[in-house]
Amino acid sequence: MGTLRTAFLSALALELIATISVAVVAVFIGVRLVHGDMPLEAGLLALILAPDCYLPLRELGTAHHASDDGRAALAETRKVTAAPEPRPLPAQGREAAASDGGSRGSGPGSGE
Repeated sequence: MGTLRTAFLSALALELIATISVAVVAVFIGVRLVHGDMPLEAGLLALILAPDCYLPLRELGTAHHASDDGRAALAETRKVTAAPEPRPLPAQGREAAASDGGSRGSGPGSGE
């Protein structure tokens, strides 16, 4: 659950940074358009391309969390493969009879 929370928080932070960055670009474009320093076509082109400039930042978060999931799966797999092999418990009744050759006669129906 903690991994999921961390993933959501970091994805939120990266998306927020990318969104605010595009908003800042839009404000600067708007100011330049109002003052006449930039033609409308260039401003629209910059505004359309601005989100694509921050796409690698968004993909970075996705790639990071995919690798985190892979590392967690690898750790679980290593735990399972490093665990000792289970061995069957010895049967106590047969082992005792086999050790003295079965001559003791203490089993059921032996008459003692």
